[in-house]
Amino acid sequence: SVRDPSVGPVDSDLVEQVLVSGATGWVGTRLVRALLRGLKDDPELTGPQAARVRALAPPGDEAGGALEQLGAEVVRGDPLAGGLDPFMDGAAGATLFVAGGLLHPRLFVRDLFEANVHGTRALLEAAARAGVRRAVVVSAAASVGVAGRDGELFDEESPCRPTLAHGKNTRAIKV
Repeated sequence: SVRDPSVGPVDSDLVEQVLVSGATGWVGTRLVRALLRGLKDDPELTGPQAARVRALAPPGDEAGGALEQLGAEVVRGDPLAGGLDPFMDGAAGATLFVAGGLLHPRLFVRDLFEANVHGTRALLEAAARAGVRRAVVVSAAASVGVAGRDGELFDEESPCRPTLAHGKNTRAIKV
């Protein structure tokens, strides 16, 4: 992977390799940046958190160039189309963040289920075959539902009552 030398030397406390799917999305780009550059607002995380980051980007997505400038290795692929081998190549022992998901289908609500549930399953199955050590599925509050009262906060004890299609599909990933 390409690493920006201006972020300093590789520290032995860093996670060796991190894979990020959905890396060109809102959460994914911020996650890649935090892993490679740290978080300025947190004194514990001001520097890099990963020695290498491999980012999965959809074919034709222009945002991959910005990730490369951060020092990420960008691999093009679509979990639903197969071909995750290049993304998972040499990933034994790595940590996978599944940060991608479809929020707004182009045509059909069933596309949400296909992308979010089947796409996530395909990633997790490929990760298991590759020997990935840990997988973290980044989720949305939509999988719990909509707060019933003003100011109500969700926590681990909140009942899951998703109402929107995105939330129902995100919830289906977890069961």
